[in-house]
Amino acid sequence: MFLFNKRASVQELPWKHIVIDDALPKDIANQLDSDWINNDWPIWKDMAVHHGGIISNVPPGPEHSMVHHKLFIENFERSGEILSKLCDYFNYTPEGEIVFDHYKMLDYPPVPNRIIRPWHVDTLDKVFHIIYYIGEDQQQGNYELVNEDGVFMSYPFKHNRLIAWHNVEGTRHRFFYGSTTHRKTISLCFKDKTHKDYIQDNEIEEHYRLSTSHK
Repeated sequence: MFLFNKRASVQELPWKHIVIDDALPKDIANQLDSDWINNDWPIWKDMAVHHGGIISNVPPGPEHSMVHHKLFIENFERSGEILSKLCDYFNYTPEGEIVFDHYKMLDYPPVPNRIIRPWHVDTLDKVFHIIYYIGEDQQQGNYELVNEDGVFMSYPFKHNRLIAWHNVEGTRHRFFYGSTTHRKTISLCFKDKTHKDYIQDNEIEEHYRLSTSHK
């Protein structure tokens, strides 16, 4: 269930990012797809700013999906190891108070040839952003990157792929709806609590404590 068991491929252009294809064993990745949480569960909320998508407002608990809950628990408990790996990949020495406080599932319905979010850089309280892709491969649903010199790269939506980057000025990216199936992703972020723009996204420590208190 650990998303960083495999060595990542480091890409320097158009800005530095890492890619892990087949991040999880195939059977687990497929189970995460088949057990994707129904959109009528109260875990979801509308994300009007993203044109019809929905986003989870808390990490998944065992009452929602045991396999998704186990994925959250495994990576929360090993978040220090993830941060260490990301710092090594990006030659980054942590500054401020870096915390893992963002674990969200996102689901967008298929809308061919339409952008979900145009070119942007994430808010700079985010230090590292990780996206894990779940669901049927498709030629749309792309994640695209560009730098100030116009160097461009596009990744079609691919099941069981992970992409991560060090979020700094210039890391401009955008992403698209899928063409035939839902675009399902899990977003994980490490953020700097001392940054002036810091806002806590998920009270995941409390959610972790509550969801494991029966052990």
